[in-house]
Parts: sequence; structure tokens; C-alpha cells
Amino acid sequence: MDALADDLERLDAAAVTAGVEALAESGTPLDELLDATLLPAWDRVDARCRAGEADAAVAGAAAALARRAIVGSSRLAARAPAGAQGPLTVVSPPGPADLLRSEAAAEAAASVGWLVQQVNGADPAGELAAYIRTRRPEAIVVTAHDPADLLCLLPVIGVAHDQGIPVLSWGPAFGATGQRGRRIGADGWARNLQEMLATLTAWRDRVPELVAPLPLPAAHAELERLRPALVQAGLGAGETTWARRAAPALVDQLVAAVVFEEPGLLGTHLERERRGPADDARVVALVDAVASALPSTAGAARDYAVHARDELRRSLLGAPRPLHGGDGGGLGGVGGAHAGQVFADLLLLAALSCQTQLALLSVPQAGGQWRTLSYGFEVRTGLDDRRLFDLIASRREAVEIPDLAVHPDLVRSPLALPPHNLRWAYGVALRHTDGPVLGVVLVLDRWLRQVSRREQRALSAVARQAADRLAQLRRGPAAGGPAAGSGAPLGAPALPAAPQHDPLSGLVSLRRAGSMPDGQQLLRSHEVAVLFDVTERTVINWAASGKLPSLRTIGGHLRFRREDVLELLDGRSNGLRARRSS
Repeated sequence: MDALADDLERLDAAAVTAGVEALAESGTPLDELLDATLLPAWDRVDARCRAGEADAAVAGAAAALARRAIVGSSRLAARAPAGAQGPLTVVSPPGPADLLRSEAAAEAAASVGWLVQQVNGADPAGELAAYIRTRRPEAIVVTAHDPADLLCLLPVIGVAHDQGIPVLSWGPAFGATGQRGRRIGADGWARNLQEMLATLTAWRDRVPELVAPLPLPAAHAELERLRPALVQAGLGAGETTWARRAAPALVDQLVAAVVFEEPGLLGTHLERERRGPADDARVVALVDAVASALPSTAGAARDYAVHARDELRRSLLGAPRPLHGGDGGGLGGVGGAHAGQVFADLLLLAALSCQTQLALLSVPQAGGQWRTLSYGFEVRTGLDDRRLFDLIASRREAVEIPDLAVHPDLVRSPLALPPHNLRWAYGVALRHTDGPVLGVVLVLDRWLRQVSRREQRALSAVARQAADRLAQLRRGPAAGGPAAGSGAPLGAPALPAAPQHDPLSGLVSLRRAGSMPDGQQLLRSHEVAVLFDVTERTVINWAASGKLPSLRTIGGHLRFRREDVLELLDGRSNGLRARRSS
């Protein structure tokens, strides 16, 4: 993917085509070629353009090269006779990522004999209406990359339904289960291109009953009325080229969050903005300006914007994010919010010590299910992967999965599929002494790699701390009794191996911005104390005595380099093994 991104940025058409053909000839499915290779490579080019590191026009030209490479792929060259099925129309918004998906859908359908027409203009509904009048398609496929673009597909679905034509949705914008597609009236949803083709074939024999879209909430009309004022308020936060693009985009995301009742869409969008050319302060100013322009009568829209602004401010100040959901539930058992922060620190340390940005901690629940706390994931969907957690929990030793994409039991894992596209995983079952499994902790990566001995020892130390904390939560402050002040117990009876109180109840996913920005290699004294299971005062004494090298910030706070912490952890582990052997 790195090589392909470089070829796209150089606009090397021959190299891009050769790379895509090599993947296609190796049997890589078109879905994987698109979601695990082409789109991430193009995203990297787009990020460099947005950050001002490459000419802004390169992103559009690179997307055009990627589309041409899909069309020219030798695997797709041998097709059934044109017109054997169809016609079929593929509709998408006009963005580069959307056009890539549209091209993939069109090529997949054409490869099995569909006569395909693509509609990707600024007014797809108008273009579709004109096309239907001249060439009535058997079905419409709508695809989109960003949930904020789904509302422009609502009139497309209306035009198709007026003519009795069914609509199938495909793409990440529709949600992990297609729920947003159903919301706007799509008659079906496909997880991948194979499902898309199978559904279209089934529809030829039996046209599905057309689905009516749900009415838009009243707040949508209010937001559309306020849109000019909100965009103007956003522009007032910084009259720059960036603001002229970012202000309307933020309002679009806010509208989508309200329509689909998913405030997380706003947070995900802001994480992307922070990786762009604007500094964090400017992003906060933009969100603050839009939130302040929303009247108190705006209801959910104002709540979402204010919450996103406060979360962004909190992350920039370095304060820990709240570890409870909107229902007020928190950590059951001992320690309450303090225990929640401990688990947050342990996950951060697991990711940092293994040089990755993704980590999971999950505990078993009644009925064989799992409850998961995550670090570094922008989307929570699909994180409770029972098959993966059961595999790790069944082993006494640590489990390394070199490639999820080819593992016989995990190839269809939601973690291996979009939007996560993970390849490598390394996990440890959490046990207190020789007792039952309390949970699992694992680190993951989107690239193939191997775990080093130092990383193995570091994750083992994290696992011991997590197991001890979970065992403490399971016992409660008094043996045989529930923890004082704990939340409500689980609705279903717990398995014998599960904590009496769900230690992850109500927790939200932890993002990198919370306490460890991308690229930062420094730890706070509290985080080091959690890893070594000592008091913070002990860590401060280590720094004063020179046992653990340290730095101080401008404000006088202690910070510790990752390598120095891991070296000391190695020394303690080796000393413990030597004492045990003697």
C-alpha cells in the first residue's frame, strides 16, 4: 500500500496499473483491493494534499488514476457479452472516494454481464430521472463513502421508487449493518461486492417490496434553515481557505448526526480534521463558533455540537476522557472512575509498548458474548469479535495471529473487514493466578508484522496488571459481597468466569487524542506507575535517583521516554526470572 500511495502521488499511471493488476492476478477480491489497498493509499495522498505537503490537484488526479487502474485490471477484462443482464445504474456523490467505489461496483457488475451506467454528477437525482426515461434500468445501486453525503441520495431513491425500481446500497457510509440505508429508503444492503451481485441476480427473478424512507426529523428542517448562519459563524472562526471548506463540511456532519441520531459521526469527522492542515486550536474555534450559533431550541444539534467541542477541549488539555456512557453507568465494583482510568492507561500502555495504535480489552458476558473497551479505534462497530476472543481465551500462552486475512477461523472477522481492515493481532488471556479467564487484552495492526521479545514481555506485564484489577473488581471491597456504590448488576446472570459487575459497562472507546497523540513517545508518571504496579511517588523517586531517566515539561511535569521505561521493565522482568530460577 505504501508503494501504491507513492505511485499515486507521483501520478505514475503505469506503476499504479501494474500494482493493481498484480494484486488482481493473485486472486485478491475486488472488495479487498479497494478497501485494503486502493482507498487507504489514496487517503494517504489526500491527507498529504490537505496538509499542504503536495499540490491540492494531485488528490483528484490520483483518484482518476486509481479508477482507470480498476477498469484496466486484467482480471476484469474477460467479461460476459454486454447486455446479457440489465441495464443497471450505479449512483454516487461526486467525491473522489465515492467515484472509486462507483467504478468498482460498475466493473464488478459488468464483469458478470450487466450493462452498467454510472451517474455521479452534482445533481444525481436529476440525471437519473433523465436516464430512466430513455433506458429503464432493472435496479439502482447507490454507494457512498461519507454518511454526510447520504441525504443527497434520498431524492435518488425517491426517483427510482416512483418508477418501481428497487435500490441496493453498498459502502461504509450506510453503516456496518446497512441501517442508514434503510433509514433513507434503500430496499437492500450488501456487505461486499459478492453480496451485491447475488442480490441483483435474485432481484431479477423477484423484485423486492419497495421500502419507504423514514420521515426526516423536525430538527432537520430547523438545521437547514440555520445552515447559512452556521456556515457564516464557522467562517468567522478563521477566514482561510481551510475554513471555507471546513465550515460547510462540519455543518453537513452535524446534519447527518441529527438525522441518523449518531453523535459519533461528528467526533469521527473532527478526528479527521485534526489530521489535516489546521492546528488543533483552529478546529476547536470552528466547533465552538458553530455550537455558539445554535439556539437553545436546536435541541439535539446543540447538544451534539457542545459535547463535541467539550471533548475536543478536554483532549487538547490532556485531561482523561470520561469513561462512561450517556446512561451514567460506569465501572461496577471497586474503584469506580479510578478503576476506569486504570484500564484506560493499561490499554494505552499496551498499544505504546507494542508500537501500534490499536488495543482492545474485553471481558466475557452471559451467553458467551464479550464486552469490549478499545483504544485508537474511530469506529466501535464490530469490536466484540467472539471468535477472536474465544481463541485467545482458550490458550494458556499468548496468541499471535500473523494474518487475519488468511486465518481459517477469522478470515471473516469483522475486525478483518471494512472499516477496520486489520491484519495482525497479538493477545493474552487474563487470569488471576491459575483461576478462570477474566478477559483478554490484545494489540492489533493494519500491517503484517512480528512481535518482538521485548514487546511480548511488555504486554505480559500489562496483562498481569489488568488481570489483577479485574480480579479485584470481581471480588468487590468485601469478600462475598457487591461493591459499595457500584452500578446496577448485569441483566443476565454472569458466567462463572465473568466478573460479578461488568467492569466495562458504559465505557466508550478511547481515541488516540485523549492521552497519547500520534507519534508521542513520552509517558506520564501515573502511566508508568500503572505499568509497574507501584505508587506514583515511587516513580518520582526513581526519576530523582536516576533509576529511570526523565524529562520535564515547560510546566515542570515529569515525562519518561518509552524506550527508557521498556528497558527498566526488561530489567525487572529478567531479575524476577533469575530469582525464581534460583
